[in-house]
Amino acid sequence: MSAFGKIRFDIARVQQLPTISVVITTAPGFQAQVAEIVRQLGGQVTGQSRTTTVLTANIPTRILNQLAALVQVSAVDLDTTFRTFQGIGLFPALEGPIEIRLDSTVFPSEVAEHIKSEDSVNRGFDGRGIRVAVVDTGIFPRGDIRVAARRSFVEGERAGENGHGTAVADMVQSIAPGADIIDIHVLDSLGVADFGTLVKGLEAAVLDEKADVVNMSWGSAIPFPPFQPIIQELRSKGVNLIAAAGNFVPGPFSIASPSDLPGVNS
Repeated sequence: MSAFGKIRFDIARVQQLPTISVVITTAPGFQAQVAEIVRQLGGQVTGQSRTTTVLTANIPTRILNQLAALVQVSAVDLDTTFRTFQGIGLFPALEGPIEIRLDSTVFPSEVAEHIKSEDSVNRGFDGRGIRVAVVDTGIFPRGDIRVAARRSFVEGERAGENGHGTAVADMVQSIAPGADIIDIHVLDSLGVADFGTLVKGLEAAVLDEKADVVNMSWGSAIPFPPFQPIIQELRSKGVNLIAAAGNFVPGPFSIASPSDLPGVNS
């Protein structure tokens, strides 16, 4: 780390690159000011969190130390990609129920039936009155999945082209047939998204669509510090955050981010 320890990645990894994508955490009250400085230094602001002091930007690599040295900046992280996990891979955008293969052969109907055997379901709780946001690759517009609202943050792609989000929504509806499903399309057709796009989708799900439950069936194998304040703010609004632990072999970082964070159910 350098620039007073604010740069939380190895600069040697990027020094040969002309531009890099970064996540900047500012001191409270200085997000807009830092965004303007980024622009003045030749960078492009790609997103600003509505709940925290985080912003994302593409910047010339040469200004990295100059940016980190600002007193208004608390930390700079190299942006990373988050993705759906191998084992729930690419699915065609089928117009009928999707058959899902996990690490061992487990299908949605079997998963749903197992969960339905729990006492909560037997007592008649079917999700009625609960808004569940599926923050994923989008939900294919099939007639048998009831979607109460749709938001997309992926340009040039139809929701559900990957199939992963549709599969997740299928499981949600099988388990909680009375719930209102909110389609938040943030991952592209390859099942990949950057941090800034995820933040836009998560905040839209909670702030705009008033989700009670947010499902995040994706992650990164590497812990990502900027996610912590986002999770804290969303959790403080009473939202139940659910994330996939990942399909990694046991070992260091075997639990994916953000499922490794306090306040997230995994």
